[in-house]
Amino acid sequence: MHSEMKKTIFIFAALSLLFSCTPKEGSDALATLCNVSTVEFEATNATVATVSITSDGSWSVRNCPDWITVTPDRGSGTAELSVSASDNLTGGEVGLPRTGEIIIGGPSLLGQTTLYVSQGGDRYMGVAKKTLAEIAAVADGEKIAADGLAALASTSSALLVSDGSLYAFTDAKLPIGKKATIKGVKKTLSGLPYFTDADILDIADSGSETPAATDITSTIDAFSAPSYVTLAGVATPSGSNITITVSGASKKVTVVSPAASLGFSTVLNHNVIVTGYAYPSDGGVNIVAVSVEDKGLAKMVDKVAEWLFDTTTLETNGKTFTDGEPASDGSYTSSLHQAAGDNGFYIDATTGSGRITFVQLDKTEIDTKNYAKWYIGKTGEPYMTGVYVGDYWLFTINLSKTYKAGSTAHITLVPRTSNGCFKYWILEIFDGDAWVPMMETKKIEKEGYTDVSYNWEQVGTEYNQIDADYVLTADTKETLLIRYRVVANLTASTAAVKTTPDGGTIRLSGGTRTSPYVEISYEP
Repeated sequence: MHSEMKKTIFIFAALSLLFSCTPKEGSDALATLCNVSTVEFEATNATVATVSITSDGSWSVRNCPDWITVTPDRGSGTAELSVSASDNLTGGEVGLPRTGEIIIGGPSLLGQTTLYVSQGGDRYMGVAKKTLAEIAAVADGEKIAADGLAALASTSSALLVSDGSLYAFTDAKLPIGKKATIKGVKKTLSGLPYFTDADILDIADSGSETPAATDITSTIDAFSAPSYVTLAGVATPSGSNITITVSGASKKVTVVSPAASLGFSTVLNHNVIVTGYAYPSDGGVNIVAVSVEDKGLAKMVDKVAEWLFDTTTLETNGKTFTDGEPASDGSYTSSLHQAAGDNGFYIDATTGSGRITFVQLDKTEIDTKNYAKWYIGKTGEPYMTGVYVGDYWLFTINLSKTYKAGSTAHITLVPRTSNGCFKYWILEIFDGDAWVPMMETKKIEKEGYTDVSYNWEQVGTEYNQIDADYVLTADTKETLLIRYRVVANLTASTAAVKTTPDGGTIRLSGGTRTSPYVEISYEP
C-alpha cells in the first residue's frame, strides 16, 4: 500500500475517533477543530461572524487581538462562537488594515486550533485629500485621495467618477449612483487621472440625478468643458475604443473603451446617437458612454490613396518624378521634355496604392525655348513649367475591390499656380467609359471661349483647396482615374492670352498644407 494512502487512512481514522468520542468533563482538550480558518471584517460596522468548533475536552480562547471579541470564550466539546470586531479607527479616521490570530483549545499545542482574522482599513491613511483639479497635476505613481467622488458610468475596465467639476477614472468597485472617498495610486488613463489599486471609504448615496444631456453634434469643435452630452455620427472601431465621425466636425470624437453591455459591436459603421459624459482630450473629445442608439447603416469609407509632399519624401519623389540630381538646396529638376505623354515620371502614393503623373501634349513645335520641365521643390512639392492647354495632372489609383455604382469618390488636393500660369481648369473622373466632370461646370465668359467649360478657377498665387465628391454611375474595379486639366490659355492673374508655353508654374501643395488623397465611400 502506498505511503500517501496509508497517511490518508490514518487521518480519517483519527478524525473519526475524535468526533465519535464524548468529551470527558473537566479534561483538557487534546484536539480542537474549527469549521473555518479565516474570518474577514469590514473596517466599520462589521457583521458578527459565527464560527463552529469541535473539541474532545475543555477549551478556551487562549489568544485574541484586543480589537476582537469572542463569545463564549471557553467551553467543552462542540460550540458556536460569535466573533466580532471593533471599528478600525485611528483618531476618528479609518485606520490601516489589520490582521491577527485567535488560538482556541487546551493547554497543549497539539490540542489547539488557530483562527486567522483580518479587518479592512485605509491603506492610504494620512494621504492628503485633494480636488480632482489638484490631482491632475500630481505625478503618476504618487498616492492620491479625494472626497465625495460620485460614480457616473463605467468603461470596459474602469469607473468614471466626478467631484462635480472634473472627471477621473478608478479601478474601485463603486455602484453607479453612490459616492465615496477614494484613495489610490495616481496613473493617467485616456487623458484623466486614474486611481489605481484603489480603496473606497465612506460610501453614501450621491444625492444627485443624471443631468439633461446637451446635444453637441453641431458644436463639437467648440466643446471645452466636461459635461453630460449627446451627439450623432457614424461609429467605427479603433482598437478598444470607438470613433464617432461627426459630419462637418474637425475634432476627433472617441468613445473610451465602452462596456460590452452597451452593444457597440452591433452598430459599427452605423449612424448612431451616443449619450454619455464627455471631456476634452488631446485636441479632441472623449466620451464615457451610457447609451448608444442605432440609427441605421451608414456608408463605409476607404482612403484608397494618399500622398505626402514634404522634406521626408523629397528624395524619393525627386528621383521618380524627375531624372535630375539633387541641387545644393535638395530640390530636383528634370531634363527637357517636349514629347507628348508623361515621359515615365511619377509620384507613388505614400499610403494606399496610387500614382500621380503629369501628362502633356506634344510641345515640339510650340515650346521653342524648352520650358517644359518637371520639378520637386526643396519643400517636397511637385510642380511643372512649360504648361499649356490640354496638359493635366493624372491620378491613377489601384483598387483592391470593386466599388458598386452609387459609391462616392472624393478627392482633396491643393493646386497652386503662378500669376502667369493658367486660370481655368477642369477636374474630371473616368466613370464607365468616359471622362466626366467631378463638379458642376461653368462656361468661360470671354470672347472666343463661350463653348469652353471649367469647374475650377486658379486665383493668382493663392492656395485653392479642392474637395470634390462624385457619385459613380458604373461599377469601378481595378483602377480609378482622376485628372486635373488646363482648358484655356488665359493666365491666372489677368486672364491675358498666352500663345506659347513659358516658365509659369502649376504645383500640388503638401506639407503643412494639404497633400492629395482619394477616398471612396460605399455601402458595405
